[in-house]
Amino acid sequence: MPTFVVFARVDPDDRGEPDDELLKPYARWNETVRAEGRWIAGGACDPGGRVLTRGDSGLSVTEAPDGQQTVGGFVIVRAADYDEAVRLAATHPHLDWGALEVRRLFEM
Repeated sequence: MPTFVVFARVDPDDRGEPDDELLKPYARWNETVRAEGRWIAGGACDPGGRVLTRGDSGLSVTEAPDGQQTVGGFVIVRAADYDEAVRLAATHPHLDWGALEVRRLFEM
């Protein structure tokens, strides 16, 4: 069965460590997806981060850009196709206050 990653997008003003109350609906959603056998992995992301690029002058490491939407968390799930992955993501509580991005993962 194909694998998809669902990124939880957050606005710059919403960055910060999530509190326990905020995470309760996320935990319930995760447990439901686990019980269905679709869960692979997931978690919240540090609001900071680093951006790596390599150019003619070598490796550059900078702070994650401010003022932009960023990834606040992710889940990796199994679904038959994009339509099923989108239907599953559409039940995620993050949609109550932020956007989700669904991408298929390809084995390498």
